[in-house]
Amino acid sequence: RIYLDAIGRIPTIDELERFIADEAVDKRARLVEWLLHSKGYNSHWYNYWADLLRVKDVGDKLHHSGNFSEWIKEAVRRNKAYDQMAHELINASGKLYQAGNGATGFYAREPMPLDHLANSVKTFMGMSLECAQCHDHPYEDWTQQDFYKLAAFTSRTHLRVDPLPKDEKETYAEDRRKLKQKDFDEWIVYRESVRVKHAAIYGNGTGFMRLPHDYQYEDGKPHQVMKADVLFGRMPQVNYQMTKEKLETLPKNHFGPGINARQSMADWMTSPDNPMFTKATVNRLWYKVMGTELVGQLGGLTQDGMGQHPALTETMMAIMKASSYDTKVFLSALFNSRTY
Repeated sequence: RIYLDAIGRIPTIDELERFIADEAVDKRARLVEWLLHSKGYNSHWYNYWADLLRVKDVGDKLHHSGNFSEWIKEAVRRNKAYDQMAHELINASGKLYQAGNGATGFYAREPMPLDHLANSVKTFMGMSLECAQCHDHPYEDWTQQDFYKLAAFTSRTHLRVDPLPKDEKETYAEDRRKLKQKDFDEWIVYRESVRVKHAAIYGNGTGFMRLPHDYQYEDGKPHQVMKADVLFGRMPQVNYQMTKEKLETLPKNHFGPGINARQSMADWMTSPDNPMFTKATVNRLWYKVMGTELVGQLGGLTQDGMGQHPALTETMMAIMKASSYDTKVFLSALFNSRTY
């Protein structure tokens, strides 16, 4: 079982016989450490993170998984701390296919701003917030205005295709003419590959958002300016270059200058002071290893919920923090436990 959970395969006959013949009292703990530092671990756990982060080629959405996939593989090989991984994914920007910039694939996977925000909250904090995009949440305390205040951290972030350089534009025009005459399907593939090559994520958040045109609650008006605010906990620093009062005097299509407010949101979302980040991470890894949730539904956690064994949840959260979000250390604690 430890082979399956740690590296995704059963042991060979030689590995099995060697373990049985080993008379050392710590042979089990040594096997756990050997597996966690093997190439099999890298392969098996890449699959897990790739599934969580939705690595997949997506039609015409300017996303191809290659660079994103390589970024995750390198993060697993280096055993990058999970809070650092999450922070880089939330705050990624720039060219999708620039070497080492594969974290941009997380945004490119779902470039619709509000949908992406809801997916980020569910992925990294285990909370279902998507209902609040359109109306106050029917089962939780989150309001539509809360959602738009959180969205203010990421406003004006967008995915676009840069213009082709002059020399490449000329080559592209010639290739386009030939391929459209020869094979239309091949032309479509070529066209999309060129678009993906020049796609990039621009904008890093202004710290302001406007309520939707059809906002109907009494606590605000359509297009009213919302200043960035977190759902709970300590508000991170946002270095505004414009006041809310000034923005309210501008037309409704203005959202203020970009100030990298997304980084402020990433700071809050992945902070050890944010209990939902730690709790969601513990819950996901526990589910992966033990086959059942410790706290609750993977994408349906609440602030107050601690599962049927709250003391155990607190202990696992403490281990996660003490390990500085080192997933190998956390998994070692699980694999060496009497519960496992």
